[in-house]
Amino acid sequence: MKVTNRSGNKFLKPNLEINTVADFYTLYVLNAGVPSKDFWNLDIVFLENVYFNKMAWTSWENNPKER
Repeated sequence: MKVTNRSGNKFLKPNLEINTVADFYTLYVLNAGVPSKDFWNLDIVFLENVYFNKMAWTSWENNPKER
């Protein structure tokens, strides 16, 4: 995994290399909050979409809001 580099005011995403089922499990279950039962029974493409949607939601929540 690459270290995140700072480019101007933006941070670059790290380049993740997923090689094993344990990597997928860590990413989807522990990081994105997908239930373990669902991880083993759902299609990997669906889990990938859930992960990307979770990251988008988290990014939106962390943006500063106008008051």
